[in-house]
Amino acid sequence: MFASKLNKTALLVLKEVLAVKKGQRALIITNDKTQVEKISLAFYKACLKLHAFPTIVIQPVKTLLDYADKAVISALESVPNVVLSISHNKLGKDEKASKNPYKTEDGREFSSIFNYLREGTKQLRAIWTPGLTVDMFCRTANVNYKLMKERCKVLSEILTQAEYVQVTSPGGTDVKVDISTRKAFSD
Repeated sequence: MFASKLNKTALLVLKEVLAVKKGQRALIITNDKTQVEKISLAFYKACLKLHAFPTIVIQPVKTLLDYADKAVISALESVPNVVLSISHNKLGKDEKASKNPYKTEDGREFSSIFNYLREGTKQLRAIWTPGLTVDMFCRTANVNYKLMKERCKVLSEILTQAEYVQVTSPGGTDVKVDISTRKAFSD
């Protein structure tokens, strides 16, 4: 039963969050012998159902200080349509771009090919989920995205008009933050 929910959730995320279409290339970066490997394989199978072309690159678990494997960087340099970084901890730093950052036409610099393609040139769509477990994925990603989008839009409009946000709790928390000069956005 858990496997079918995992597969169903992976397909839903590919369709509703990443808008994967027939013929698109999807790069899945993961680690072996962890729960993220199971999630990554579900994404691989879901890509096939959508007639996309998935590739999985498996690297050892990386920390904040580690470099991504060269195979990962090379796969990113191929500029896939979609990247799913389903790692136990981190994707890893980009050694080449750390020394020689990617630059956009407007002069922004990026120390990783992943961020350059996602934010700088907007050539790929991506998700990244460090530390994700199968249980977390099935419980939190299996949602009605259309309804969530509608609710987020309403909440965004309310926050844009608000002067402050106040957070309180029975334990004594009472924090008030001025948001009068900020504009909310829905993601």
